[in-house]
Amino acid sequence: MRARGLLAASSAFLLVACGVPVDERPRTIPRDDVPFDILVPSTAPSTGPGPAAGAPVQVFFVRGERLTAVARQVRGPVTIEGLLDELVAGPTPAEAANGLRSAIRPQTRVISVSVREGVARIDLSTPFRGVEGEDQVPAVGQLVYACTQLPGVIGLQLLVDGRAVEVPTEEGTLTSRPLTRSDFAGLAPG
Repeated sequence: MRARGLLAASSAFLLVACGVPVDERPRTIPRDDVPFDILVPSTAPSTGPGPAAGAPVQVFFVRGERLTAVARQVRGPVTIEGLLDELVAGPTPAEAANGLRSAIRPQTRVISVSVREGVARIDLSTPFRGVEGEDQVPAVGQLVYACTQLPGVIGLQLLVDGRAVEVPTEEGTLTSRPLTRSDFAGLAPG
């Protein structure tokens, strides 16, 4: 019993002696003293929920030379994979009758998704490479706009079959860097 008492007393002493001092009121911490990555936007995993399960999300299709946002209900937790499945499925017959289409080939599949420091790395199957000509920019724009609506995702980097690929921005330049909505501002829904 005496050993337990000594152990408890020494544990209490260590907790008090190693405690963090308490300030009287909040104080500003210089930006350089903030631990690494704490100021980076949240990087929710791709399989984690975005908006509430079954909540409406936006899917972006092409009309003319711009993207058009379409509200969809997605079953289960909203994930990047679920959004990409909606894009690949394309517009409904009613949406197609109103001039909407997807620039993404319907055979495209998501191999993997990871999110780190706000950038979603999306690995797509080989059919994505089949997007040609004028459809290349809107196809990438569809992906960027859809994915960046999720909390913690501010950019997108594309891979095909595990390899980083260069994709065109709105200006027509090829890049393999992470892309944001600003790279496709001219395609933004009106």
